[in-house]
Amino acid sequence: MIRTLGQANAEAPDPLAMERLKSLLSERATQYETAHYTVDTSDCDVAEVVERTLAIVRGA
Repeated sequence: MIRTLGQANAEAPDPLAMERLKSLLSERATQYETAHYTVDTSDCDVAEVVERTLAIVRGA
């Protein structure tokens, strides 16, 4: 996500991307803390996120 926010346009990277990300995480902290389940997406592609999410839904 950081890479996407900060480098959406390789010729003109967004210098405020990290600040926006920190702000979003701060705003969402309460919801994240009360989540019954979480899926770590930091090192996986979309297919893996779907796989991990379905495993939670299916009770695996």
